Amino acid sequence: MNDFLKEHIKSVSGTVLELIQEGVFSNVTVVISGYEFKSNSLLLASSSDYFRALFSFQQNSVEEPRLEIKCDYVSHVGLSHVMLFINSIGQVHDSIPTEDYQDVYVASSFLQVHCLQKMMSLRLEGTLCTDNVLKIMNLAHLFDDEPLFKKAILFLWHEFQLIDYFSSDFVNLTTKQITKIFQSDQINISQERVVLEAILVWLCHDVTRRMEFFKNNFLHLVRLPLITRNELMEIISNPKYSAANDALQLLFLAHNSLNQPSFLNELEKISISDIWGSQYLTNSLIDPKQYRPRVGTIYRVYGLGGESGFNNNASASYGLQSNEFMMYNEDLSVATKYTPPYAASRVHHGVAASLNWIYVVGGESEEGELLNHCSRFSLTDLVWHTMSELDSPRSHHTLICIENYLYVFGGYCLNWATNYSPASDSILTYDICTNKWNNSNHKLPFALVDTCALLLTHKEHILIIH
Repeated sequence: MNDFLKEHIKSVSGTVLELIQEGVFSNVTVVISGYEFKSNSLLLASSSDYFRALFSFQQNSVEEPRLEIKCDYVSHVGLSHVMLFINSIGQVHDSIPTEDYQDVYVASSFLQVHCLQKMMSLRLEGTLCTDNVLKIMNLAHLFDDEPLFKKAILFLWHEFQLIDYFSSDFVNLTTKQITKIFQSDQINISQERVVLEAILVWLCHDVTRRMEFFKNNFLHLVRLPLITRNELMEIISNPKYSAANDALQLLFLAHNSLNQPSFLNELEKISISDIWGSQYLTNSLIDPKQYRPRVGTIYRVYGLGGESGFNNNASASYGLQSNEFMMYNEDLSVATKYTPPYAASRVHHGVAASLNWIYVVGGESEEGELLNHCSRFSLTDLVWHTMSELDSPRSHHTLICIENYLYVFGGYCLNWATNYSPASDSILTYDICTNKWNNSNHKLPFALVDTCALLLTHKEHILIIH
């Protein structure tokens, strides 16, 4: 879109907003909790699937001057920003303050203003912290926002030990959410007892309704063999878990199955009236996963492609090129192979990572051909996804990820006109949200290849080491 069209849209949206605010062409008033917002039925139907359906199935609503929104979780603050967005034809959104992001996300999701909902979803990703991650995860679950939910739960796993387990957001998690969180290998914890105590806090909030779920699932959620006898005794003796007495008895029985026959002798005050599923307990504790430490999101190293050291040709001074994609678990000292993005091998490619993605850009094939292929690997789904290709094949470049953008610096870049690949001083940017590459107006001071880029503190500067 050229500058003239942008200016035209900006001018028209400003005029429309001004006319509606003056009462001209405003034939509908949207009401919520006594707050009123004027608008135009055509704008509402064009911007919101909710209003479009309302006008389609209730023809009298088009003539109705007042439409009342009755929804407990939509606030007048969120609705006010949504109405301003609609009345300005989507041009007014930069003024939304951070503290209103959740309200606007809820209102735009309920009213099905999809463009604004996606915009607020991306903004909420940028605000994730230990204080709001559970709330945002619940909102994403409520509105079936899979990208936001994945980002939130990965952040939750990453910062799990800083989460307030006694908060209303945590104790009101659904059983499906509890299962999703605690069956994962990716929780960053110092001790497995952290998981057990968090689940007991959640259970004690509604023991009557949740006990059956706990009984059927606790051995899949808690890796009991990783909890020591003394740790479990400390948890049992803590009065804040006394409401879950039946659950504690099951924990005793399960831990006793770990070849500790004398363990229950110390529990004279506990009467296990129902030796529930002793064979089930034994079989569940045979599962090797029960004895495996959680990997977390920190202590993993990924490697893709490059040259291997093995070569049958003794006269060759170089290694064989590889397309292997490996994940190394430092805790277990185990390397696991994953499916590579392409069947062909590649070297001298750019690799960067964000919180839940690994990006692979360009490189060289086994025949020395420069590549413009780009892919990204989801650390949550463990699946490769395609990306837009580079405008020109490139190798020996540097790639770095900052927030929702990738930056490519220098490298050898193919000149389509001459078919040569000279060193480049160019800088490319990739917008993760729009899946588009752009040439930056800025240049490196001189052509660079095989450099190293580091993001400095506060994300204000990039250090390039040659």
